[in-house]
Amino acid sequence: MRAGLTEEAVKLARSNVESFSKLGVGFIVTSCPGCFRTIGREYEGMLGFKLPFIVQHTSMLLDELTQKADAKLGEVR
Repeated sequence: MRAGLTEEAVKLARSNVESFSKLGVGFIVTSCPGCFRTIGREYEGMLGFKLPFIVQHTSMLLDELTQKADAKLGEVR
């Protein structure tokens, strides 16, 4: 998409979402900020519908888990 291949990017996004849906994927965790931005933010705009799964970057997931556990990073138990 960033290289100007918009039609190919939309086809790939559609194919990815169809594959994730067939597999019953409900949650995707990415370690790459670019993948998080593309899948988690840009796919909806490219495809024109809300994604049927949640996308989080690892840093977001870790933050959520530590808050839920009421833990502090660096704390030794």
